[in-house]
Amino acid sequence: MSQYSRNERNANSGMVVGIDPERDYPEHPLAGIALQRQIEERAFVAGGSNYHAPAQLLGDFLAGRPSTKLGSVTPSYRPGVTMTDLSLC
Repeated sequence: MSQYSRNERNANSGMVVGIDPERDYPEHPLAGIALQRQIEERAFVAGGSNYHAPAQLLGDFLAGRPSTKLGSVTPSYRPGVTMTDLSLC
């Protein structure tokens, strides 16, 4: 999430992944909604179940290890972020 002024210290970043309906939710076209809910529920838990955003450094994600600190990154998202392993989501 960006603050409306977009003048924070860091840029937003994310990772894009492909979703294949035949592989990820083959039961029914609307099963994608269930997949979205499942991912969002897992992200809520990974963030601490308190509306903090789950966060992980890309290098840690690719190495298969949870992130424990952000280093020089200063998140601007309020209420905050929780370092975690996003593969749990």
